[in-house]
Amino acid sequence: MCHGDPTDFGAPMPLVSWEDFQAASPSPRYGGAPSWEISQLRIHDEDDPMPPRGLPELDDDELAILDAWFDA
Repeated sequence: MCHGDPTDFGAPMPLVSWEDFQAASPSPRYGGAPSWEISQLRIHDEDDPMPPRGLPELDDDELAILDAWFDA
């Protein structure tokens, strides 16, 4: 919802294609790591979650699908 093209709710970049996930994260906090690596971290980060607090959380099935995709 947030990382579409165009982005919404202040998301810094789209995440809709393989290329988007391979691109370096725009956040200096992550030192240019690929967006997929940051996404994998953030969906499990209790202090800085993705989706951010106030938006619906990912359920266990959604997390499992994403983790399988990241691991592939």
